[in-house]
Amino acid sequence: MTHLLPTHGFDWKHSNSSGYGTHQPVLYQAIQQTECSKHPMASMPILELGCGLFSTELIQKFAGTRKIVSVDSDEAWLDQYKAAYQNDNHEFKLLNFNEMQMSGCYSVVFVDQGCWQSRADSLRHYSASAFFVVLHDSDYLPRELGVDFSKLYYYHKTFMPLQPYPYVTGPPTTILSNFVDVTSWEINYEDYQ
Repeated sequence: MTHLLPTHGFDWKHSNSSGYGTHQPVLYQAIQQTECSKHPMASMPILELGCGLFSTELIQKFAGTRKIVSVDSDEAWLDQYKAAYQNDNHEFKLLNFNEMQMSGCYSVVFVDQGCWQSRADSLRHYSASAFFVVLHDSDYLPRELGVDFSKLYYYHKTFMPLQPYPYVTGPPTTILSNFVDVTSWEINYEDYQ
């Protein structure tokens, strides 16, 4: 895998003190790698499970011409992002956690919704229908829910933010795929300043 350097001029927020943006470099690399791939799934839409300050803008900026579907369970939160980012290529859906396992194939699925069980269900559901899955706060599912990434995906790799960590666990972000060997990915968070 070729490490793609980040685009300059984007306001990278992964090193903030909250820990909310630590997924940005991994999500960016997943989106950019699909741009370079000739695999049929690479041109499919991008699905964002859980809108957010550190993901919605990034996805829209780098998705190119691909359709984006952003989903959230909180109507007021969703409306805030819908007002700022909705366009012909970017659809917003209000769904409860049990409805977030949608049909269709996706180039990238970003898993960051507010319910841990829904995140685990999404990992299982999208294992055969997403080229890449990016899971934020990825330490929780194995530790608290017993999710074994290796039983769902052939390839996965976890990345930690720069130290000192903004939160006690990092928090880490994991890239998962059943189509591309991501174990050789190298992401230098210092490049994203």
